[in-house]
Amino acid sequence: MASVELPLPPQEARLIDATLACMGRWGVAKTTLDDVARRAGCSRATVYRVFPGGKESLLAATVRSEVLRFLATEAAALEGCEGLEDLLVTGMVTAARYLAGHEVLQCLLDNEPEVVLPLVAFTRMDAVYAVVRNFFAPYLAAHVGDDEAPRVAEWAARLTLSFALCPSQAFDVCDEQSVRRLVRGYVLPGLVSTASTMKG
Repeated sequence: MASVELPLPPQEARLIDATLACMGRWGVAKTTLDDVARRAGCSRATVYRVFPGGKESLLAATVRSEVLRFLATEAAALEGCEGLEDLLVTGMVTAARYLAGHEVLQCLLDNEPEVVLPLVAFTRMDAVYAVVRNFFAPYLAAHVGDDEAPRVAEWAARLTLSFALCPSQAFDVCDEQSVRRLVRGYVLPGLVSTASTMKG
């Protein structure tokens, strides 16, 4: 199934961990390379040597690392899932709990929403959905076909992100039973209907 490339070289990983710690404490705008170097126990020159692009390069690597960490968490959760319902429920709950439990992300959403929200809006979201489609489609293909799998993966991701960012009293995407009701009541019937229409 989908492979997730981890871990990073030690020095790169240490700097990324330091960046996350600094972002969680001071936010993105106020975090400096001196803060990161001090936290990682190295010099500012070392940060530039590992990430030649400076802060922008370091932030991009940090985001990339967190995406890989998320996908590794999903891969572990999906291992052994049988049936389309379990795959969808497990994938959606794992994603929602990961987002809700990510302290740095939640801190940024509370204090610097202008940094995070543009990344999940409009065309910028296309890159996120591309990652989701590529990762989840192989899990879904056996149940909905190769052509439909990427679309189903994106649909489930859109649902999860929508409920995660705008909580509803109807469904709690961090609760397995609640998500199972959502999947059984609204997601699976749509997939069956789509499959019937395509066959007809």
